[in-house]
Amino acid sequence: MSGAIAEASAALVALLRDRLPDQPVMLSPAEGAEGVSLRLLHLRPDARHANRPLGFDPQGSRAQRPELGLELIYLLTAEHGEEMAAQTALGAALAVLHAAPVLETPSGARLGLALLSAPLAEMAVAWTALRATLRCGALVAVSGVELKP
Repeated sequence: MSGAIAEASAALVALLRDRLPDQPVMLSPAEGAEGVSLRLLHLRPDARHANRPLGFDPQGSRAQRPELGLELIYLLTAEHGEEMAAQTALGAALAVLHAAPVLETPSGARLGLALLSAPLAEMAVAWTALRATLRCGALVAVSGVELKP
């Protein structure tokens, strides 16, 4: 079993905590918690890893399946009692992610960071599924996550 998904989440949280020292950064925060929060919303195959050849041993027999490449989609929000403070914190977090388009994990994996857009109707569905009030947020894609067989 691979811990690549958890490692990517931890590296993303660590990046934000390092660059936003005055701001609490949480992964899937508890109701009512204040600070910058990340929620892993969705996983999808990373197209850059599709159709990779199987690994073969010197005799030509299949040695192993290639890694499963994934892209992780997070919902980034800032939650505060005051709306202006929440918007300021969200802007600061987005600036950090924009300035660091490559995320390195402790195991040495290099993951790509990108902001995604989604129609407001899709975001409303996500908030409904989370059973939370719709608020301003951004979708962040982390690509290059590899699950080894």
